[in-house]
Amino acid sequence: MVQLSTMFDAEAIEPNSSYEPIPPGDYPAQIINSEWRDTKSGSGRYIWMEIEITDGQYRGRKLFERLNIENSNPTAVDIAFRTMSSISRACGVLKIKETEQLYFKEFTISLKVRPAGPDKNGIDRDAQNEIKGYKSLRGSAPAASAPSAPAASSAPPWRRS
Repeated sequence: MVQLSTMFDAEAIEPNSSYEPIPPGDYPAQIINSEWRDTKSGSGRYIWMEIEITDGQYRGRKLFERLNIENSNPTAVDIAFRTMSSISRACGVLKIKETEQLYFKEFTISLKVRPAGPDKNGIDRDAQNEIKGYKSLRGSAPAASAPSAPAASSAPPWRRS
């Protein structure tokens, strides 16, 4: 039994409502939190990110990203780094040392809905959202900076000095 320090009045507080998945589409969002977490097996770690929709009907709804940065499966690590690259580009921050550099920088997420049913382990799951992509609010993510090319010349390369 738990003894409460004060009288709890359920009539004074709105109850939690069940969240249906957000319809597929593009939504403005931002990262509001992140942390290292251990994998279930304990053999690796992933970056857990809390992402919040910033506008529209679903403003305030939260989604989560898991980036398997430290994992024995090289494919999982590759996918994690590619996703981190997409997120960084969408935020306009191409070089980061800590994930906090990405906080509160708005970008666009593309959502899909994973239908209800058994997952890959046979566990029956409710329908849920899955983030399928990241892009800047302006449409496309900024490209990585490339070395500047020399000025174009109409002379063939062997005649340039």
